[in-house]
Amino acid sequence: MNGKPFDLDVRGLSCPEPVLRVKKILDTGFDKQLSIITDSRVTMENIGRLARHAGFAFASEEQNGQYYLLLSKEV
Repeated sequence: MNGKPFDLDVRGLSCPEPVLRVKKILDTGFDKQLSIITDSRVTMENIGRLARHAGFAFASEEQNGQYYLLLSKEV
């Protein structure tokens, strides 16, 4: 999941800032895949809840304390 550049890097940011940044992108009518990297499990969980609530599929993978997230619009 971490083979390409990330659309959004929210490492080092405290909640709710990462969630607000993702929400801002989703609120624009974004309907593609969004890849995100974070270093916080709480942020990963919160973004997952937001994504599912907004109708996006959510996948995550943890590697060495980094969480790689992928949001994609469910069809």
